[in-house]
Amino acid sequence: MAVLTPCRRCPLRQGCAMKDEAHEKLRGWSVRPTSIKVSCQTFKDLFLPGSRVTAKIGGSQTGVFKIKATVLALRPTSKLLLQVDEDSVEETGFQNDQDDGGTGPRYFIKVYADKLTRLSEPARKICDCGNACDEEGVCIQAPEKSCWAAQSFGIA
Repeated sequence: MAVLTPCRRCPLRQGCAMKDEAHEKLRGWSVRPTSIKVSCQTFKDLFLPGSRVTAKIGGSQTGVFKIKATVLALRPTSKLLLQVDEDSVEETGFQNDQDDGGTGPRYFIKVYADKLTRLSEPARKICDCGNACDEEGVCIQAPEKSCWAAQSFGIA
C-alpha cells in the first residue's frame, strides 16, 4: 500500500473520504507506487498560520513535554513550523544559546501535525517580520524595537 502525504501524519486520517478515495484509485493501477503526494485542502485548513496549538515534543532522552505554540507555516513535507510561547520554553528548560543579534530568543520548531492539538484560543496575527503577535496583536519583537517591520513600515 502506498504512503499518502499528508495523510500519513494527518490527525483526521481515520474515516477520511479523500484518503479512502485515493487508495481506491490506486487499486486499479498495475504499477504499485510506494509514496504519493496529494493536495488536501482539509489538511491545509486544519492548522492555518496563526492557529494556537499544543505540541507534544521530546523523546526517551529528554522526556515528553506539552508546549503551547503558534503555527507560522505549513512546510511541503507536512511538517508545521511553530513559534513556541516563552512561558512554555521556561517550563521545559530548553535553552537558546545562540546570540541572534540582540533581538531576544525566538524558539522555532518543526512538528508533524499528528503531534498537535488545536487550542480553543483565537488565532494570532503573524507580523510581516515572521513573528507571532501577542494577544493584543502587537509583534513580540516590537517592545525591544527589533521588529524590522515596525521599524520599516511603522506598524506594530
